[in-house]
Amino acid sequence: MKEFEEKIKLAESFESEKKFLHALQIYQSLALNEDYRSVAQIKLAALYEKMGQIEKSYSSLNKYLDAHPGDQRVRKFFIQFLIKNGEYGKAVEEANYFDLEKEPMIYMLVGLAYYYMDDFKMALLNFNNYIDSSENELLSEAYFYIGSCYLKTGDYDKAMVFIKKSEAIYSLNPELHLVKGMIYFHKKMLYHSLDAIQKAEALDHQSTLIKEWKSRILLELGELEKAEDSLKDLLEKDKLKSDNYSLLGIIYLKQGNANEAVKCFKNALSLNPEDETALQGLAECKDVSEEINKN
Repeated sequence: MKEFEEKIKLAESFESEKKFLHALQIYQSLALNEDYRSVAQIKLAALYEKMGQIEKSYSSLNKYLDAHPGDQRVRKFFIQFLIKNGEYGKAVEEANYFDLEKEPMIYMLVGLAYYYMDDFKMALLNFNNYIDSSENELLSEAYFYIGSCYLKTGDYDKAMVFIKKSEAIYSLNPELHLVKGMIYFHKKMLYHSLDAIQKAEALDHQSTLIKEWKSRILLELGELEKAEDSLKDLLEKDKLKSDNYSLLGIIYLKQGNANEAVKCFKNALSLNPEDETALQGLAECKDVSEEINKN
């Protein structure tokens, strides 16, 4: 075991120095040893992924599990890998190898897979099964995703109940405060919404989604200049989302600047020709222009 640990440390050292081929050789040799193969295979697949070789990572895990179908440690890693890379249906299939009563963590993973497939009924079933199990390591996450499911389905009161349960366990998750802000927004509690979004922003300064929601809330509150500044800052970081141009167009329209509004709505439609906000905004700009011409 000591020799194995030393070799793992050496490989990890090579990884940190970006000497990936050296690390790969060590993991590959360790994966041939029956006592160490689980850890070595996980390390090997993770390194392929780090190197951007997703297909190689996938095939190495698939090949390994074909040879060792009972290795639940590697299969659990494989399910996580599949979810991370958008293979949600395959992740659910892989979960069939487990007795979920004995491995309640799999309920969480299956719930996540269904959540990202927008099957919120099945997601809720699995998250609730996890909560009902004896395991509680991921309780905060389970409550968070149940709250997120209810947000997606429009049941905002239930959503808030579970988000607050999650917050009581772990309050330093910026996504939690973002979702809380979104729930308050839909409940028309705008100042509570802004407060939650500002907490999210304090925990994650880089998130463009948080900045977008901050802009939306400021716009709803009538804080047009602050919303404008927020959106201009956001567009410096993300010029490829039509919603941001649409929101800025609405602000210009409210400020009476139809020419700038039209530019924003056209930018939005160049990115998404079906952007309803931009289409409605352009129609309003046309109405404003016709009204001016009449007078």
